[in-house]
Amino acid sequence: MNGGGWAHYVGQEKVRPLTGWQTVAFALDWVRPPRHQATTPYLYLATDQWRYEALGAEELASPLGRGLFAGRQFADCNALAAHLGWMPSFPSFDRSPLDLADAAQAAGQEVGEHVIDELEAGRLRFAAEDPDAPENWPRVLTVWRANLLGSSGKGHEYFLKHLLGTTDPAVRAEETPAELRPREVVWHERAPVGKLDLLTTIDFRMTSSCLFSDVVLPAATWYEKHDLSSTDMHPFVHAFDQAIPPPWETRTDWDAFNLVAGAFSRLAEKHLGVRRDVVAAPLTHDTPDEIAQPLGRVLDWRAGECEPVPGRTMPRLIVVERDYGAVAERMRALGPLVERLGAQVKGASWTPDEEVEYLARKNGVAGEGPAAGRPRLDRAERVAEAILALSGTTNGRLAVEGFRSLERTTGWSWPTWPLPGPGTGSRSPTPGSSRGR
Repeated sequence: MNGGGWAHYVGQEKVRPLTGWQTVAFALDWVRPPRHQATTPYLYLATDQWRYEALGAEELASPLGRGLFAGRQFADCNALAAHLGWMPSFPSFDRSPLDLADAAQAAGQEVGEHVIDELEAGRLRFAAEDPDAPENWPRVLTVWRANLLGSSGKGHEYFLKHLLGTTDPAVRAEETPAELRPREVVWHERAPVGKLDLLTTIDFRMTSSCLFSDVVLPAATWYEKHDLSSTDMHPFVHAFDQAIPPPWETRTDWDAFNLVAGAFSRLAEKHLGVRRDVVAAPLTHDTPDEIAQPLGRVLDWRAGECEPVPGRTMPRLIVVERDYGAVAERMRALGPLVERLGAQVKGASWTPDEEVEYLARKNGVAGEGPAAGRPRLDRAERVAEAILALSGTTNGRLAVEGFRSLERTTGWSWPTWPLPGPGTGSRSPTPGSSRGR
């Protein structure tokens, strides 16, 4: 639209300054990759809704297809996608990823080699293949800025029975008959009731999620905190300023999570320390991973059709070092991976080094500890400043860097404005040209 800048409609509830937000929200400045899970398949398994299906996956297949869904249940398709690396699935395995890293070291093996050996020997399984086994249950759940047990979660009664274990969960559906049950996912004769040990909700309303929670942390509202808001319908980013301090025991979102992080870090320093963690990262869009299995021919290593190769026929197996005792201090500062590895979104990448220098001047730097010398993120307004500075949506320099990254990917370089007018003998730029730069 005229005058709209970069704006366009791309779907529901988009975060406009995405790059900066995800850098801070997912600690990409300190440790990569994070664990991201698609909510729908995760809760489909966790709430045992897969045990009540009345039709198979082939019911949704095209009549012109090759029959790959024949005899499969939806949970089978989920397990297939998990062990082929098509979809993130956490927990990934039926064993702690910290213990897997330790076991590999004790065996004198590389982590990937050890994991493959354990999978092929049947001593290790993907958690999605047995979601009702106690070692694969979700145990702690925090609900923030959502009403999961109200308007957000689909299949409310299944949440109540299988996640919470309420006395009258109101599940009236019949379980899947024997002939339609999954063939690859383990079926337990008795479904688990009450998988969660702890449910915490952070909210400023007494929602239905709060009513079912073990702990409710009262949150500040819009006029009691510094925050950012953006929507999918227009290009604006709204800045919230604090009109009054949060009343009584309420806390801002940033302060609440910092308090939790502080308590966690004090305990984790003693009980966890520094550990190696194995992340089973899915094959991702906008990367060469998408052509790991060429010509549309899918080979399943579980069925013996090929070898299990991390990053090609199964998820990548990435080892990251986690300093659990330093979580709180790292949360309050911008980490060094922003300059070392840069920022990425949708296949484009760049290094926001100038922005890091700006944030150090604007926010100040941490004085000591694991984050010494790094730009401070100890207050919500400093976090907002970092989000805006690190996003191409709100920082024109990084917007240009994003387009330059795409030029390197596609081989196109566009001339600078103004372009020559009609009749001047100008031509459109050709792939790989740098004319006008």
